[in-house]
Amino acid sequence: MSLRTGLTYVDEDGKEDTIFITRGAAPPPLGGLKVASYRSPIGKIAAQPAGEEIPLPVGGREQWVTVKSSTKLDPLREVGVWDSKNNRIDLGSLGKATVVSLRALLEEGLFEAEKDILAEALAKDEPNYIEGIRRAGRQTH
Repeated sequence: MSLRTGLTYVDEDGKEDTIFITRGAAPPPLGGLKVASYRSPIGKIAAQPAGEEIPLPVGGREQWVTVKSSTKLDPLREVGVWDSKNNRIDLGSLGKATVVSLRALLEEGLFEAEKDILAEALAKDEPNYIEGIRRAGRQTH
């Protein structure tokens, strides 16, 4: 299983939820986390930017949902160690950012839980965060 995208969305009833989209087949339930393959009907949400409204099967019926945020991961194994490089975060009206290395972020332990990590990193001019989305050496805002 390779998690590629994590999305938070709000359904028609105002209920917020998070789903993780994998490249291959979805695994069995993981401790209450919602996980789906990008090939499944709900998997199409992975291609949607924050703010987009799309119909999705939710709770046994099709509902319109609004994507609140998305995180796209690029996992890779280097020298026997897993990392995820140039991870793209889209928070809609709050902005977009790139996390250069997820492993470095976790090892640094710079951030407290329950805080706005993106705002904190940008305020600190943290080199592991880049405002905007970085794609293959170029950056967009």
